[in-house]
Amino acid sequence: MLKCLTQFFQQTETEGALTQNADALHVAAAALMLRAAQIDGDIDAHEEALIKRLLGPHFGLDADEAQTLLTHAHEAIESANDLFQFTQQINASFS
Repeated sequence: MLKCLTQFFQQTETEGALTQNADALHVAAAALMLRAAQIDGDIDAHEEALIKRLLGPHFGLDADEAQTLLTHAHEAIESANDLFQFTQQINASFS
């Protein structure tokens, strides 16, 4: 019984860490796409809608979740000094 409980909590912790890692990767990917769209100085509504339309289905998100992802990506960009934190996170996950 004790072994089953221990396994359950370890599995839950692992799943939580995987979900958190996936969320961070999604934000990193979205942030890089937003920065690429921002190269010309600003992101217009068409560019943001296109990124949202691309990322939503790719990551299995509905429209509200995709908008939340973009909001988090905008916040991450505002607090970032450079793009290294995003590229490093993606490279580390796929290495």
